[in-house]
Amino acid sequence: MNINTMPAGRELDALVATKVMGWRTAHFDASYGKWIGVPLDDYWEDVPAYSTDLAAAWPLLDRFGFVVGPHFQAGWSTDPSGMPRDGWFVFRDWESSVRSTFDEDSDRWALAIAETLPLALCRAALKMVRQP
Repeated sequence: MNINTMPAGRELDALVATKVMGWRTAHFDASYGKWIGVPLDDYWEDVPAYSTDLAAAWPLLDRFGFVVGPHFQAGWSTDPSGMPRDGWFVFRDWESSVRSTFDEDSDRWALAIAETLPLALCRAALKMVRQP
């Protein structure tokens, strides 16, 4: 699945929990009727709503030191990569002062644009760890 088009929701939250935040597991438990998982402390917890709740997504901003801001561009609703033209951008470039071009295969930069800031943070964080 293309990270740029991943929708906000509980499946994305579980992916962020396991791939970015280091949870051991995160899944929907039908017996409880909710998304639960095991972070590093061995106790079952509700999976935070990273992709829809800014308070839950804020640790992603702190962890990677992203630059965030509003993104507005007139015209088409999406560009060829599937990113929306209007919404929020999240960016991280560790080497911007020493190079003038981006290497998309580098693990040192990420750019995400989404309709909401929590969703943009989740997409950028997954790009930083190169998941899925």
